[in-house]
Amino acid sequence: MVTWRNAVRAELARYRTRTGQSDFSLADVDEDGIDHLRTLFPENNHPEAKVRQILQQLRDRGEIEFVDGTGRYRIVSLNLSDLDADEFDRIADVKPDDAGDLLETRTDLPNGSVEPSRVRRTVETVSRNRELVERLKQRYEYECQLCGTRRRNRTGGYAEAHHIEPLGEPHFGPDVSANLLVVCPNHHCDMDYGQIRIDPTTHELRHAYDDSITDTLTVREGHTVGSEFLRYHNERIADF
Repeated sequence: MVTWRNAVRAELARYRTRTGQSDFSLADVDEDGIDHLRTLFPENNHPEAKVRQILQQLRDRGEIEFVDGTGRYRIVSLNLSDLDADEFDRIADVKPDDAGDLLETRTDLPNGSVEPSRVRRTVETVSRNRELVERLKQRYEYECQLCGTRRRNRTGGYAEAHHIEPLGEPHFGPDVSANLLVVCPNHHCDMDYGQIRIDPTTHELRHAYDDSITDTLTVREGHTVGSEFLRYHNERIADF
């Protein structure tokens, strides 16, 4: 059963996924989600007032914060761990996956072995802004922001882009430069598995077992790393 708190969380996550923005006003929530909330909770005749109450609760929980005295808020670290499946689908703006076509073909080979089964599936992936990623990699000259190493391939430098707050379910982080780090393959894996912490204010680095990383995150001019995404990583993904 969907609760008011989780329904509002889902609307905030959907807003951020769609716009790439962490800052919002009550009007932003009303414009996109109030009709949906009316459908979910038809017995409530004043959904706008209820949303304001829930935003206060989320602020008290540290999931959002007030930006200033103009009525704007900022998403800090939404707890989406127990959202209803339908709300996850709404955040992602996709329909539930179909079972897809299933084709199995087995052919006896001459030596008596069996050819492996073949399965055709319909797969949905998250679309990423490749141009944004490539520009950021070039800004760092394909050097890892965590350790400073630069991998090479046949055409030049090689680096990977890590979304600090992951794009997919259950996180639904935005595909924006503030949520991206340029990293080497090893430290990309370590970030994914929560083996690195980055202080949101000082950018001091801590690794669970590897002392090859630098003391602080390298951040070049023109790239701002969002403190809200670093906090999310430390609270929800870091594992030490």
